Amino acid sequence: MFFLRRTETRRTAMSHAARSAPDEQPLLSMGFLLRTMAVIAVLAVLTIAISIGGRWFGRHISLAGNTDSTVEIQLAIGRDTVKFPENIIRFPSQRHEGAAERIDLYLAWPEMQGYGKENHLRFDDIAQFSGLIFLQITQSTMSRDMSGRLEPIYSHLLEGPAEPFRDGLTLHRLRADAGYG
Repeated sequence: MFFLRRTETRRTAMSHAARSAPDEQPLLSMGFLLRTMAVIAVLAVLTIAISIGGRWFGRHISLAGNTDSTVEIQLAIGRDTVKFPENIIRFPSQRHEGAAERIDLYLAWPEMQGYGKENHLRFDDIAQFSGLIFLQITQSTMSRDMSGRLEPIYSHLLEGPAEPFRDGLTLHRLRADAGYG
């Protein structure tokens, strides 16, 4: 009897194990592993995209509309054709070839150079704006240019003789009552 009981006990244990086996599942299913790998792959691609995009976007933000490109752009302003390197054209919207109503320029003074890696602080730091010259070139609406107007128009506003000034400029002093104080 003891033997029968043991056999029955074994049979009962085996049948119990056979019945419970289909209910048992692996700790990590294949579907879970595939979903986890897909999420990791998407996160990796997103990380790479943010890294590349961040570098590109950061470089453009740090330039703040400036460029260090010296590629020449040819513009037609009125009947005149002029060429300027991109790095002296102040506004990005004006950095294209073709007809233009006007062009705004900025240069480091007295070197007369545009924006570049060696002088970017002068253009980026508002406290150093005195080292810059801002120019605007438009089609002439007067019969004389500025040098042609100095004698006939402005001479009565000047006092004393012209004096040589630094960096090749000439200094003219205006009278106190000229209205330009």
